[in-house]
Parts: sequence; C-alpha cells; structure tokens
Amino acid sequence: MSYLMSKYKSKYQVFTTSFGKALKEEVDSIGPSVLAERYNIALAPADFNDPYCKTEFGKQPKILQAHGKARRAENPFYWVRFVDQYAKQLPRNCILLVSDLRNTPETLWLEQEGGYSVNVVREGYIDPNRNPNHDSEISLDNYDYDYRIIVPEGRIDISEARADEVFNDIIERQSPVRDEFIAI
Repeated sequence: MSYLMSKYKSKYQVFTTSFGKALKEEVDSIGPSVLAERYNIALAPADFNDPYCKTEFGKQPKILQAHGKARRAENPFYWVRFVDQYAKQLPRNCILLVSDLRNTPETLWLEQEGGYSVNVVREGYIDPNRNPNHDSEISLDNYDYDYRIIVPEGRIDISEARADEVFNDIIERQSPVRDEFIAI
C-alpha cells in the first residue's frame, strides 16, 4: 500500500487505513502483557516493524489474533466500524486503500460500499509468529476476490508491477473517479 500511496498521491486523493489498525491500537492501550495473561499466550520477541504497535512489546501476532477474535465474538462488525467511521470522514471522489481484509464482516462492508478486494500472497511464505490455522488467516481462503496478486518471496518488482496493473484497472473501470474502496 505504501508503494501505491507514494506513486499515486499526487494524481489522486488516496488515503489508507487498515482493518487491523484499531485492533493494534486497542491491544497497545490495554497492554500486550495484560492480554497475554488473559488469553494465556506467551509474549513473542518484540517485532517493531509495524507502525501501529507502539509499546515496548512491539507487534504480538498471536495476541492480536486472540483479541481480534474475542471482539468479533462480541460483535462480528466490531473492527469494521472503525474503518467505516474513518471512511465517512473522507472527501468525496477519493480512493481509500484498506489493508488486512481477513474476515467475512470486512468483505460484507467492502461489497456494500462498492469496493474491490485484492488478495496479495507471498508465494510459499508462512509467518512463523502467527497461527497459520487461525480463522483470521484462513476464513477468506475460498472468498472470490476481485483480484489476486501472487508474488514469489522477495520479488518486490513483480508485486509493484501487479499492484500498478490492478490499481489502473480499477481506475479505468470507475472513470470518472468516484469514491473507491480497495481492500488488500
């Protein structure tokens, strides 16, 4: 998304957010160590590569999975409402790129808003810090995405070229540009 944002921000009004942003902020607010105890999960080594995870514990994928699932059990649209509120504040005729599309309520929101879904897969990659069988990792395995980008591990050039193709195809389909929601 950062590639698309930097490339197209001067030509279009492009905004970004993530279905996981509010989750990460809530985990930071409550405290990863508190949630680790609540969900009986050992803290992983700190990963500071995510700008939304700002505590000394960094990103804790298994805690994010557990807490996200717990909130969805309370309300399936718990996390969706944060993206929806953000989207409603944006100017008309803009493009919103939304990452972390992982669950059916998120796809329902995207479809309701007339957005496009893009599945980006790093071929052969499994994150060792996540439970690969958690519902947030597999619940959309059979979802009919509008676009799929499958990239061999480490081939950023292919990823960027395909992202350009998809982005430009969506723009062509929606000319003149109207409010667009693209979830990745």
